[in-house]
Amino acid sequence: MKNLSLALTATLLALTLAVGCAKQPIRTTTIADTAPQVSFKVADAAGLELVVDGVSYGDLAQYTYPERAVQLVPGQHLIIVRQGEQVVYQESRYFSEATQSTITINE
Repeated sequence: MKNLSLALTATLLALTLAVGCAKQPIRTTTIADTAPQVSFKVADAAGLELVVDGVSYGDLAQYTYPERAVQLVPGQHLIIVRQGEQVVYQESRYFSEATQSTITINE
């Protein structure tokens, strides 16, 4: 009887240790997005195109304030908004990390 009690105690101890050690610590690593964001306030974005540093970003309506913004790399950028071949807005501006800028055009 003593051997059975000792065996049962040893089994319970082994199960307790096995269950207690089953969960391993979890490490989660995230990277913060610190890219500057630029959005545009404009009365009518129809037909306007956004060009940043000579690269077309498409219709300006995609980046209207407050719902949407374009992300850029930190640094100096030439922002051009044009309607067809006509330049409606042009500015060279420095955008630093983790900033949100709003550019107002024709309001």
